[in-house]
Amino acid sequence: MNFNNIKAEDDVRGVSKSLSKATFTPNAFLQYSFASFWKASLSGNISNNFGDIQTAYAGYLLSSPAGFNVMDAKNPIPEINTKSIGSRIEYRNPLNNLFFNLNYRISGTKRNLLSSPVLDPTTGFTLIQYRNQDNTSTSNSFSGEVGKYFPNFKTNLSVSYRNSDTVSDAFFNNIQYESQNNNQSYGLKFNNTYFSWMSIDYTLSLSGTTQENKGLPNGGKASS
Repeated sequence: MNFNNIKAEDDVRGVSKSLSKATFTPNAFLQYSFASFWKASLSGNISNNFGDIQTAYAGYLLSSPAGFNVMDAKNPIPEINTKSIGSRIEYRNPLNNLFFNLNYRISGTKRNLLSSPVLDPTTGFTLIQYRNQDNTSTSNSFSGEVGKYFPNFKTNLSVSYRNSDTVSDAFFNNIQYESQNNNQSYGLKFNNTYFSWMSIDYTLSLSGTTQENKGLPNGGKASS
């Protein structure tokens, strides 16, 4: 249990807001070992976030070269509640030095404020404003890794893959839409300790993101 007492006052910008709230933030982990080389685990948690000093400040903040952030002085203190649950199964065999793991996690987030970027045609900056509106986002991710240790060469070699999907409410230029993001990544890890006086490590990572905005006049897909 957490007891939160937050107060923000700024007479110059007309900020006067407070929040007193008790939150329940459990965190559970359960693991089961079976068949000598196998382990299965289940985890879950609930977390809460109430913003930071930037979300309490009502002035303009140049947070990046692309534009400004500004919070409406009348907006309440942000309340972000996230629930997530995950599972994992792993195999590690010391006889043949083979190992792998599979992971899956799903989470949902509820917010009371929604960012609403507005493009300023005179400056070209994007102004990130916030709407006092409940909104949600859901995400699920899957990942896996397989590897092997080669004792003759004192080398570890593994490859990994991760796929995550996120669906969230969004605004742009006062138009509400649904943002769908997919991210995929591939990884390679190599470690060699053949010489007692030297260790060689190499990591390779490749990733790509696809975004689709449903509800925007000029929406569609974008990838990187």
